[in-house]
Amino acid sequence: MRDWKRKTVVCSTAVVALAVLAAGAAALWPLAMEQWWLWRLDSRDPDACLRAVQELGASRSRRAVPGLVRIAGDGLQRRASSGGGASGWGWGLLRDAGGPLRRDGSLEVEALWALSQVGDAAVPLLIEAFGSWSLESWWGFVAAMSGLGEDARPFVPVLEEVVRRGRSFPQGAALRALLSLEKDVEGRVRLLLSALRQESLASEAATYLRNAGPGARAALPLVTARAKHPEPSVRAGAVGAILRMGARPEEALPVLTEALDDPAREVREQAIEQLGDMGPAASAAAPALERAMRGRAPAEVHLAARALKRIRS
Repeated sequence: MRDWKRKTVVCSTAVVALAVLAAGAAALWPLAMEQWWLWRLDSRDPDACLRAVQELGASRSRRAVPGLVRIAGDGLQRRASSGGGASGWGWGLLRDAGGPLRRDGSLEVEALWALSQVGDAAVPLLIEAFGSWSLESWWGFVAAMSGLGEDARPFVPVLEEVVRRGRSFPQGAALRALLSLEKDVEGRVRLLLSALRQESLASEAATYLRNAGPGARAALPLVTARAKHPEPSVRAGAVGAILRMGARPEEALPVLTEALDDPAREVREQAIEQLGDMGPAASAAAPALERAMRGRAPAEVHLAARALKRIRS
């Protein structure tokens, strides 16, 4: 009887010990695999490194962030230098047109996707990368954000920093990426208001605000001020946006009438078109429009005559 009890105790103890060991192994296994993939990030075998990037992204490994930031920056730089190579990425086309960089199985894009899965933990190191990444890498980064869609949301603070950095950075593409992630109209207007304060983005921001319609009326004072900007394209964008943003006739008429005497033709033509769109509400500007027709190019005179017809109809 005693032997039976002793054997029972021994067996029970063994079962408990095995259960504890199994639980410990189950708990340690993910950590062991994470460490394995972290080692593989430094592999000279591109396929092994790519697999490590994908596995670490899928497991949302925060410990992988430094390595992923390094891989993304180096890869984007190489891709920029090669002009796209056999993949046909077309770096020059991206820089001119802001085309998106989609998940294509390349190491650098997969590294950015993996960083997006980590979330906010990646942001501080990416901000630090402004001191080490090349401008070409940042062009590639912003292009990738356009292709990652909602996966790019954790990178909003980084995109905002790109917008603040100056015209040598892909500010316009970063602004477009931010706008695509911002679904709320008020949020989009806040972004555009901030962009209006930067000379290098003012024209593009005014164009977006024009398309935003009356919902962007809060930005009207800033847009009106941009109608006196030194750059003709910025002035034209502001003049073309005022009416569509919900400006009342008494708010729009002084700005549009003054713009009829602007030295830049593109600004004058925007003013003429906006006055024509106002119809009879712009009748006070009719004398200024008649004066604007004197000595101008035939196309501009025709545009002004058509606007006067609409105003007097």
